[in-house]
Amino acid sequence: EAWHALRARVRRQAIRLALTVGIAAFICAAVLALTALIAPQLRQMMEGIDMSMPTVSILAAQNPGWFLFSAPAVLILAAFLYKAARGAAMMSRVGYWIPVAGRVLKSRDIATLCTVMAAKLDAGATAADAAEAAAFAVRNRYARAVLNRCAARLRDGVDLSTVLFYERFFPRTLAWALSLAEKRGGVPAALHLFARIYSAELERSFEILMMVLAPLGVLFVGN
Repeated sequence: EAWHALRARVRRQAIRLALTVGIAAFICAAVLALTALIAPQLRQMMEGIDMSMPTVSILAAQNPGWFLFSAPAVLILAAFLYKAARGAAMMSRVGYWIPVAGRVLKSRDIATLCTVMAAKLDAGATAADAAEAAAFAVRNRYARAVLNRCAARLRDGVDLSTVLFYERFFPRTLAWALSLAEKRGGVPAALHLFARIYSAELERSFEILMMVLAPLGVLFVGN
């Protein structure tokens, strides 16, 4: 239930983000098409009053068909680049290196694995089984490989906190908190706590991403 609630929040924020960028792209495409349609008349009018046209308008007047074709081509190219970037982000750790967006992806994955591991441990599963379940739940293949490696070490008898401490993917604070929780017998509670922490960070990261993209969209439309 917690995992699906997290996924729903991520999807809601992603839809808002996609709408913001999509509306900006649509406006840009509409302005581009309008420029191509009225460029010949605009050129004649400005030449009549001895004024020069902007370079982009001159190009539109000379090649109206190419300009009209370029609007949907830009949108198709943007969609292709988005799919390629999304695939690369899911394939390896590259997605975690993207400024701002990388924090969103990593917060999502850590919150997901903490939630799944806590639920499995609450149900009586071993730490190794919980790690394997978390690997099945996360979407990034690099994170999945790390969790499977952790599960193998857990089956060898290594403590959960020790395993997480020596994997660079996990934050050190999570490993330290789990080392204390292991002594007190409260590992699931600690994982639930970190799931809430990273869920909140996920929301904050999305807000930062929206704050960054909104002015960039305005500049894009203005240009």
